[in-house]
Amino acid sequence: MNPSINQTENLLFITLLQLIVMVGAARCMHTVFRRIGQPGVMGEILAGLLLGPSLLGHFFPQASRALFGDHASVPITIISQIGLILLMFQIGMEFEFAHLGTRRNRRATIAVTIFSVGVPLTVGNMLGRLSAPLLAPATDPVGYSLFFGLGLAITAVPVLGRILRQYGVTHTELGVVAISAAAINDVIGWLLLSAMSAYAASKFSAAHVTLQCAGLLVFGFTYTGLRTNVLGLSARADWQWLAIILAVAVLSKIVPVYLAGRICGFDRNESSILGTLTNTRGLMELIVLNIGFDLGLIPQKLFTMVVIMAVVTSLMTGPLLKRLLSNSGHSIPVGLEA
Repeated sequence: MNPSINQTENLLFITLLQLIVMVGAARCMHTVFRRIGQPGVMGEILAGLLLGPSLLGHFFPQASRALFGDHASVPITIISQIGLILLMFQIGMEFEFAHLGTRRNRRATIAVTIFSVGVPLTVGNMLGRLSAPLLAPATDPVGYSLFFGLGLAITAVPVLGRILRQYGVTHTELGVVAISAAAINDVIGWLLLSAMSAYAASKFSAAHVTLQCAGLLVFGFTYTGLRTNVLGLSARADWQWLAIILAVAVLSKIVPVYLAGRICGFDRNESSILGTLTNTRGLMELIVLNIGFDLGLIPQKLFTMVVIMAVVTSLMTGPLLKRLLSNSGHSIPVGLEA
């Protein structure tokens, strides 16, 4: 048999097997989380962690290595790009962007963007400078702090869009302001990520970063989990730092955005909803972490801490949003009331 045909068949087999495992795990956890009143997308994120070294890689390391290897395969990367295009198209179709025609909503979108990026970026950079000697003593403190700050400043458009869709608020003013601010946040994040990556390493390769970003765009909830080892946080100090990072991440997002909402004329409940929504992290967060990790600027323990922070802050969105929407008289869709 032709060796090239053999290689093609092997590649097809492993790609299909990866897809079956990843999609199957994501769908199972999606269903579980919907049944407990959480957005299904959060279950998909957790599925990635379960497929990583925290569970599968810890108890079945050989099987994990044989199935997923060390890097995302090219076919998975291509499939993820197509998936992202379809997902973003769906988000664009479902939101009532005509709400941005009012002056208040345009002002709110700009204000929320500035506050949701500027404050966490600044505070995260400061925390990075303070933590560098303890958490990343062998890395460049400037590059480390920049990636740390950017990781706290991110809001996830795909995750946020799916949460808003599941709660039926895609046609509301708040939903449109939140998703629009998150989209601008992502654009700023891409620009900052490119600049920081270029600064951080002379070996910076735009082609490499583009390929890696594409590979993470849809399977980022799952692929990042393959690199996250929760069991690696064994010392008491590790969990104390995780608590600090989590507290700073939440407060630096929700409080400034709440104030921005109030300044722009939204009431307390509406401003709280905006703060809660922008606290959702996910896709871009994972891209930032993976690139920082590959550049050697984010050590393994911090990588795990920030991934946990991204999951926890996103998990907070469902329960908080449900309560706030109920206070405003918005009906909660069937399956999310629990």
